[in-house]
Amino acid sequence: MKKVRVFLSVSLMTLTTTVYPQTVIGWLETVRIVSGSEQHTIEAKIDSGADHSSIHATNIKRFTHQGEEWVKFSTINNLVFEKQLYRNAKIKTKNQTFQSRPVVWLTLCINGQKRTVETNLVNRKTFSKPLLVGRSALSGFLIDSGKTDLTSQERCRDERSE
Repeated sequence: MKKVRVFLSVSLMTLTTTVYPQTVIGWLETVRIVSGSEQHTIEAKIDSGADHSSIHATNIKRFTHQGEEWVKFSTINNLVFEKQLYRNAKIKTKNQTFQSRPVVWLTLCINGQKRTVETNLVNRKTFSKPLLVGRSALSGFLIDSGKTDLTSQERCRDERSE
């Protein structure tokens, strides 16, 4: 009987991983809505399961401004915004039906970092927080689902001064 020798050759490869600094945020945070030179604080639920963000909006009125469709709406603390309509979104609701919602671009400040994000307008009075921040606004952040209020409340800097 012949003995067969098996040689196992293992080559070790060096793997390199680039680590990018990421900010840890909680599942509930206070963020700022930036509108011109003003910044308004708002309580938000951070939701990586939602594609986009949504804000509590009432008195939603569509109008035309210089040939473009715009939306005027009220939100918490009687804040009123006028924004150009970006698109209309079909959103699947909890009961599996679809709802059409206007979508605008809102500039949010999360932990001192400005993010301009698609935000749909909907009455969120039955929800615990008036703003839901979806994953399209969350790149560079890690979410600690067991913690809240991990971010600083610093104002966003003017992009021209950075």
